[in-house]
Formats: sequence, C-alpha cells, structure tokens
Amino acid sequence: MGKAKPVGAAHGAVIRRSSSCVVPRVNRLSEFRLPSRRHVLAGVGLILATPSALLAAPSQLAFAALRNGQKIGEQRMSFQSAADGLTVRTQVEMAVKLGPLTLYRYRHQADERWSGGRFESLQTQTNANGKLFKVSAQRGADGVEIMPAAGGTTQAPASALPFTHWNRKIATAPLFNPQDGKLLHETVVATPTKLTFRGDADIQDFYNDAGTWIGLIGKLKDGSRLEYRPI
Repeated sequence: MGKAKPVGAAHGAVIRRSSSCVVPRVNRLSEFRLPSRRHVLAGVGLILATPSALLAAPSQLAFAALRNGQKIGEQRMSFQSAADGLTVRTQVEMAVKLGPLTLYRYRHQADERWSGGRFESLQTQTNANGKLFKVSAQRGADGVEIMPAAGGTTQAPASALPFTHWNRKIATAPLFNPQDGKLLHETVVATPTKLTFRGDADIQDFYNDAGTWIGLIGKLKDGSRLEYRPI
C-alpha cells in the first residue's frame, strides 16, 4: 500500500469532547526528547467500530513511521480472535539518528482486550529513551479504572477508550493516552474515511471503506511531520 491520502467526504461531523474527570493537560499522545527539542510519537494500536467489525479484524497490520519523510521505525500489530473476544498486541520500535549516532530510541508494547464489542483492558510498557512508563486499565462496574504511569488511580467513564487509533469508536469516546494513562481532551471532525483530532493530540487517522486503519499524519511539537504508511 502507498502513502495514506485524505479521502471521503469533504465535510464531516464535529464532535467536541472532554473527559468528566479533572486531570492535567498533556501536550501530545506520546512524547520523545531530542537535545533541546521535544517530539511526539503518536501511533499505538488499532480497533474497529462494531462487534461484527471486531470479528472481521485483520490478522495483522504493519506501518513504517516517518518523520519529515525519513523512516524512523515501525509499528506492528496482531489481532487474535477467540470465543471470549479479541486481543490486540502492539509493538513499536523507533530511533532518531544523526549519522551513525542514535539520538533517541523509543519502544512500546501493548496488550488490548475486547469482549462482545466492548473494551475490557489494556496493559502497556514503554521505554522512551530510558524513561520507563507502565500503564494498565480495566473495565469495572463503575467505569474504566486507569492506573497511570505516574501512579495512583483515575476513574474514567464506562465508554472511555485508549487512543490506539485502529478503532473508529475513538471518534465519539472519552480517550486516554496508552503510554502515560492520562485523559485526553479533543475536538474531532469525522468523515467516513478520516478522523481529525485537535487538542492534546494533533492527528489525522485514515481508514479504508471496510473501516480498517490504514495510516496517520500528525504534526510534531517542533513543526515536523509524523506519518504512518502501511508496509
């Protein structure tokens, strides 16, 4: 597949959302640091919109991550369906280099579980250039309980989802960052094949006619462009 391009209707529905919990704002979905600069790594995950779509999830997805057109890594995802639901496993490896020198390295792993078309749990581990993050989230009787990387517990609404991109349900759900567990505040413009997020994250997610995630474009804090292309 080639570079993901904006397709679909020219105008979409605008959905304004914020979480019902009071939390500090975050600057982007996931941050990484270079000397004197901070950048964003945006892509983690993938999901689908309905129980029937979940059953039709692909067995795997793979993306090349590019910064200003230069490849810096890959994200790979596997989808395992079983009688009790769907497990999505994500592996991200990225490195920013200057010649032979590696200036920044990023690794992220996630296990996301769904049952009956509903999000059930998430476990993630992240190494952002030596800084470690660990997040877990579990659906309970009163909503989604998130254990963020900073410690403590955050109670999110029952409809809350990790911002893992692959599931178009993220267009209308309260979102949390799968890297650090913080709640996100977004304005969303939705068309059949594109979701545009503005707020804590500045990202466009693209989907084909079947609803499968096919890439993203994001603007990093230094003004550079992050892009995911299928491989």
